[in-house]
Amino acid sequence: GLQLLCQIITGIITDEQISFLKNFESWSLLNGNSQTTIGIYLRSLRTIYNIAIDRKIASRDEYPYGRKKYELPAPRNIKKALSIAEIKKIFEFTTENKVMKFHRDLWVFSYLCNGANIKDICLIKYGDIKGDSIIFRRAKTVITNRKSKPIIAAYTDHIQRIIDEWGVKPITMDTFIFPVINNSDSERRIKEKVALLVKKINKYIDDIAKASNIKSRVTTYTARHSFATVLKRSGVSTSYISEFLGHADEKTTESYLGSIEDPERKKIAARLTEF
Repeated sequence: GLQLLCQIITGIITDEQISFLKNFESWSLLNGNSQTTIGIYLRSLRTIYNIAIDRKIASRDEYPYGRKKYELPAPRNIKKALSIAEIKKIFEFTTENKVMKFHRDLWVFSYLCNGANIKDICLIKYGDIKGDSIIFRRAKTVITNRKSKPIIAAYTDHIQRIIDEWGVKPITMDTFIFPVINNSDSERRIKEKVALLVKKINKYIDDIAKASNIKSRVTTYTARHSFATVLKRSGVSTSYISEFLGHADEKTTESYLGSIEDPERKKIAARLTEF
């Protein structure tokens, strides 16, 4: 592995190294790793090689990835969305455990807020609430794509209820809404806090799902997938859904840019809770 890494960095890639990547994939599968895990490891190597190309250390001509070379495993996309009836059970679940309720409400907030991931939710400030909308950018695209489109979520009564109950006080435009991170936190500290929060949400929401007789395993990712699927099943166009999710590269989305006004956005968002 170390030898391969050195060869990738120096741009010395031969058929032997391409075979090594393929053999590594086979070995990993036999040792119980999923294709998703294997892809994570080998994408890291690909990233190193791309950096080496950018720094003129390696040659693009000797790139080991791609057609007729080594193609990264593409695991089958397993649908993880809940039905509207199952989502209703999560909404209506009652508990005296405030910790469980808080983490359930963050899951619900994610579902209602265009399937926002947990880091993005932690970074939302009161100043991001603009009238009937919450406007923010995905943290993962702010640096890599400065032209990324903002995500605009309808500020519904359900979202307001969650913010009223759990939002940090006193309210200022520069205050993070939820009590997770601080303005003084380093990026590393933010990453640690978000990772811990995701772990807790996954634990509590899965406990709630089991108690509600929901057979599927429910995680933070389920909220995003359910947001898109519920809207799709209710008849909302793929173009609208792509825009809600912030998929700027969707060709079908481009023709709708700027077309969803706040009243229409709230009307569409209402379908998320048509229990």
